Amino acid sequence: QALASDIQAAQRAGRGFVRALHPQGSGRSITVRGSRAPGELGATGAVVVWTLDATDSEAELARLRGEVGELSTAFDALTGLIEAAPLPMWYRASDMRLAMVNTAYVRAVEGADAAEVIARELEL
Repeated sequence: QALASDIQAAQRAGRGFVRALHPQGSGRSITVRGSRAPGELGATGAVVVWTLDATDSEAELARLRGEVGELSTAFDALTGLIEAAPLPMWYRASDMRLAMVNTAYVRAVEGADAAEVIARELEL
């Protein structure tokens, strides 16, 4: 029903569409793209529809989302440990600029807060 509405909208208004379909009982994920057919094709009101089996891509995206969640949790735990450390600790980005400092570092350089220390690149 929704796909038919998408096709009608493309026919009438020339509005393209993208829709994900999950056929019942198949476990597949199909991406459907459609747009009004070019006038050179000589088919007034025609719509060109492309289909793509996106099952593998969606499975990979789901796997990556899970991995991002795990890494985010681990990063939060590590950040908490660094913040709780009584010694000054810091992290530098690939350009060697300060990217993260803990409270002990802020106190050691007599900064107002971590954001100010990082912005001013205050060094020990």
